[in-house]
Amino acid sequence: MTIAPARTTVTPRIEIGPESGDHVSVRILHRLDRHPTDDSGWLVCPVHVHVGGFSGDVATALHAREVHRFGSALRAVRQGLRRTAVLESAEDWIDLTVSRESDGALTVSGYLADEPGVGSRLRFRIGGLTDADLDAWVAACDAVDAMHLSAA
Repeated sequence: MTIAPARTTVTPRIEIGPESGDHVSVRILHRLDRHPTDDSGWLVCPVHVHVGGFSGDVATALHAREVHRFGSALRAVRQGLRRTAVLESAEDWIDLTVSRESDGALTVSGYLADEPGVGSRLRFRIGGLTDADLDAWVAACDAVDAMHLSAA
């Protein structure tokens, strides 16, 4: 009998801001459609937000292409080719804009909707972020790319 080691599963996360302060956490759990078709690519992505006096969780979905484009734009910011990178969901759940400030620091601004198109929106701005944060966001997007490709 052969016993194979358990496969470690890491859930990709885009963590913005320190957990002890204002922060937004986007977890990418799995594909929405467990039996992918040619046009699949939707991902189950719960979001936790804590900014100012507001805190909550929203069940959202992002398309793998949206996360891929965001990762590409983040790499361009890291390389100094762009000053901003945007994650914008087609269904209007979430919008994140990462901006390189003139002093080199990073700021993320955007909104989170409780129901796309008709619900309330929480707008936020989180500053004082660094290239270490940027590297972690790129790694999370790369992990989503790998997860999406391996399931296709």
